[in-house]
Amino acid sequence: MDIICYFANLKICGTEYSTNDKGMRTLNRLPFSVDGYDFELVQDSAVLRTQERELIGTFIESTRLYVNNVEPENTKVICQIARRLAYMLSLATDSQVRFYRWHAVNCEEGQRWSVNGVYNYFRPPLCTIETIYLKSFIEGGYATYKQLEEVRTLKVAIELFVTSDALEQPVELRLANIFILLENLKHSYAKNHEYEYIKGAWFKGGKRIGFKQILIDMFDSVGMSPEVSEIIKLRNEIIHSGLSEMGGKEKYQVFSVCKELSGEYLFRLMGYQGKFYRHTTNGNQSKMLSQV
Repeated sequence: MDIICYFANLKICGTEYSTNDKGMRTLNRLPFSVDGYDFELVQDSAVLRTQERELIGTFIESTRLYVNNVEPENTKVICQIARRLAYMLSLATDSQVRFYRWHAVNCEEGQRWSVNGVYNYFRPPLCTIETIYLKSFIEGGYATYKQLEEVRTLKVAIELFVTSDALEQPVELRLANIFILLENLKHSYAKNHEYEYIKGAWFKGGKRIGFKQILIDMFDSVGMSPEVSEIIKLRNEIIHSGLSEMGGKEKYQVFSVCKELSGEYLFRLMGYQGKFYRHTTNGNQSKMLSQV
């Protein structure tokens, strides 16, 4: 049978055109293949024509995902794939993308869930117009995402990443979200790389290893070598007191650095190779990621 899955809070161009009954062409179709299935993501044309500023902060039913020739016993598999795709698309667009409904074509089978989340557009890591790189991320990274989803708690990590920018909130709360994300990534990395957690501390080879060193090791594992001292200093101040003597502009600069580093780490972790837009440059500059 043929299945349609419904996503919310996604606004991207496609790589192929569709034509309506009036002959109007819209670049809103994105075909791709994962897990042995051929999918087509189709963006709602009206949403695509709407300015981002009119949609930010609202829940929008935005996108359909089509897949054909599915055996009835594999509908749960398709739903699992759609949920993973929603998280990957959230990370790529920095918006709270939600999978909220599916139904089979020409029959009554289907299901709908109550979900929350809002559309956001602010310095997305991947381009939402030239989506060839987004397609590459989905096709090239899905298998790795699936493999690491549980052991690296990727659903939690991505939700923390997106939440830090999706809602209007003080910079201290943005920082708290991003520091919790770094803590989450550090913990799952250590747990899966021969570190031992004993009486509230991490050890490796019988030696106690602090937060800073684990963070350095974690970034190094994907070919990154950032300076983390200022990040850790502000993290300690925010977590232990909820406040910092640092000015608002400086706090946001640290947040932006953390946002960019955590995003780049997640993309590298999933094996993405392609253009990555930098949060610290207002999303105006990009860098090419490649595997080490």
